[in-house]
Amino acid sequence: MQSRWICENKSCGLSAYGLVFSQIRIVTTHTGQASNHVNNFIENMKGLGRKRLILLGSTAVGLTAALVIGLSVAMAPKYRPLVMDATASDASRMLAQLEQAGFSPRVSSDGTMLSLPEGDIARARMSLA
Repeated sequence: MQSRWICENKSCGLSAYGLVFSQIRIVTTHTGQASNHVNNFIENMKGLGRKRLILLGSTAVGLTAALVIGLSVAMAPKYRPLVMDATASDASRMLAQLEQAGFSPRVSSDGTMLSLPEGDIARARMSLA
């Protein structure tokens, strides 16, 4: 099924208020059923008015942003300490070895604790041994 946009009155496009819904209708070459659903949707959107469309769009953007942020926080690895109370020289030596082995360690602000993602702890201990 192929769809194409047909503009009535040759004024389709973007205006100061966004896409001009009143000038667009969808035509399908296979069946008119999909065309009717899309045209009904566009007619319903036109009936909402400008303020409600802006509110609806803002809500969609906000929900999408919240979903992306929530998933990124939930999917972030949980870091556990690998070494605590190390001297600065030992910590820098271990940090270099871990980075060379392909790990991404975090160093505490005072430089005495190295942390790794929870799933990498055992492999990191083996590479340091």
